[in-house]
Amino acid sequence: MSALQADVELDADAKSVAFSLLDILNNADGYARPGHPHIAEKAGTHITAVKRGIKALQRRGWFVVEPVFGDGRDRKANRYYPVWERATTGTPPVGSEKERKARRAPLPRTERPSFAFESGPIRLTTAEVADIEQRLGGFAELFFDDLRATDLELSEDEWRDHVNLKLNSWSETEEPAF
Repeated sequence: MSALQADVELDADAKSVAFSLLDILNNADGYARPGHPHIAEKAGTHITAVKRGIKALQRRGWFVVEPVFGDGRDRKANRYYPVWERATTGTPPVGSEKERKARRAPLPRTERPSFAFESGPIRLTTAEVADIEQRLGGFAELFFDDLRATDLELSEDEWRDHVNLKLNSWSETEEPAF
């Protein structure tokens, strides 16, 4: 049943259902007759996945499903006949019948640092903001307001030098220059 395993149109649940049916198969009669709950337990999946899997196996030609009715048209467990010819006829693997859709490889996840202060090109981390608050004390908010006022003049390359120069000048004076 390596051909069934190679069928890329079948998902993992459908393949588990197929192998469960083959495991339950009565060799003398040539069919399996389990109920959906039994198949689900054997395949390790839910009943809804079993129903979808059986439909997929039928659609792809791996099993023929014969409904079985009891007295008074009560529905009983179906009979599942494997289509052995499907696996033994030298047909090309099912994966070559239809071109697989190309999947785009996921992009690597990059952690974006969280910034406690952002204004224009200026981005300060939480640690940098805490350092400024410690150095300037109660004047830190005024310092950040001053940065917001001058951020439009700065480029991506020069903002850090500008912040350091401004911080040094603010740290040297008792009263900040407005």
